[in-house]
Amino acid sequence: MAQEMNCKICYLTLLLGVLIFSSCSKKDNKNDRIQDPPVGKMEINLGYPSQGSPSPNVEFMIAEPGGNMLLDTIVPTNTDLHAELATDAKLVDLTFVLGEPGSDLYVFTYRGVDPSTWKSAYSFLGPQIVPSKTPTRTTITYTDIPAGTYDAGAIFPYWFSCFSQGVANMSTPIGNPFLVQYDWYPGNYAYLLLPKKGLYKLSVPTTGGETVSLATMDTAVRVHFTLPAYLNYSWCNLSGMLDTTDLTNSYHFYSALMESDVADALYPNLPIQKFLTFVNAVDQANTHSYTAGGYLDSIPLTPDFFHPEDWHINSETIDNFSISFPAHKPSYYETQFSTSKVHWTVISSSDSTSFHPLSMLQTFKGIKMKDEPLTGLLFQSWTIYNINNYNYADYLKFAMDPATNGLTQIWKFQQVTAGAGAGRIGRKENLRLGITPNDKW
Repeated sequence: MAQEMNCKICYLTLLLGVLIFSSCSKKDNKNDRIQDPPVGKMEINLGYPSQGSPSPNVEFMIAEPGGNMLLDTIVPTNTDLHAELATDAKLVDLTFVLGEPGSDLYVFTYRGVDPSTWKSAYSFLGPQIVPSKTPTRTTITYTDIPAGTYDAGAIFPYWFSCFSQGVANMSTPIGNPFLVQYDWYPGNYAYLLLPKKGLYKLSVPTTGGETVSLATMDTAVRVHFTLPAYLNYSWCNLSGMLDTTDLTNSYHFYSALMESDVADALYPNLPIQKFLTFVNAVDQANTHSYTAGGYLDSIPLTPDFFHPEDWHINSETIDNFSISFPAHKPSYYETQFSTSKVHWTVISSSDSTSFHPLSMLQTFKGIKMKDEPLTGLLFQSWTIYNINNYNYADYLKFAMDPATNGLTQIWKFQQVTAGAGAGRIGRKENLRLGITPNDKW
């Protein structure tokens, strides 16, 4: 009997021990589920320039990759945002929103970035040249236009530049004489090109309001590009820097909208220190648009385009985008989505090849987008970029620093786009129709 009682006591003791252990285990598991507060921090110092914004302010949202919102605030453009984020995450998703509620909103999301290394949230790779001279709005009148040297029905029968980013209003249809209103930068050339036959005229205005005769003109340097068999030439944008220490002395020599009977591109016979060149071509099916070039010592006569085998699209729906890079990884890729009011661009590392766009956008509607319905969100396009073979982080450190301005070192550029803006419905056709392309270049 005593032996039986001892056994029962042992059994109860063992059972009690199991219950206590079980209770402790459950308590420990519960504690495991309670996340410790972050001990790390991320310091950011970002701004957005007014010249890149359609509104006087910009909304910044920063979230951890899992969706935990760390910051959502609106600041004026040209104002630095200083913040210390309590997070252990080394990489975050940064979104900024331009525009005002009720009108078009332009949303940009950088996935998996470290903005503590940035100087701005605006890409300065463009470039954005701040002139060292103050322009004066004036006119120049051209007379004695040689017969047969222009096509009056062309979009731009002639091209004018006094500064690579100056503004000129060119009268069309062309007359004889004809008037150009432009921003005059003292000491700069007034450059006129008649692209049909490849003739140009250089003059140096001294007071503004000059009249210049075209009875004699010079023959432009003719550029012919060699393209791979899978591409057809489309257009070229060509600028030149005569003095890299004073970028005001730079000119837009040839435009994507021009067509010439004699060359793919044209420029004047001047001592040019650097060329900013973008050459565009489309594939045989007119479904993919390819661009190559960069800020280089010379014009790339055999542009280094992407190859169709450099990528593979696995899915491109509004809530499942997936891409792979079997050959080599580019610097980054963009995907674009839109509703009637929201225009969303997502910038991603080539190491992060898939995400769920609609689910992602719904988690951070923020302040400006909170009342915007996302019904009708459509996938628009994807674009792959390669800049100097930089990886994602190195590219962003370079591009988001105003000091680089895109023109402090040589860089090469590759791009391919499919969807809206590719093929025949591309930059040239959009400009022909008066549509402004979403193109930072």
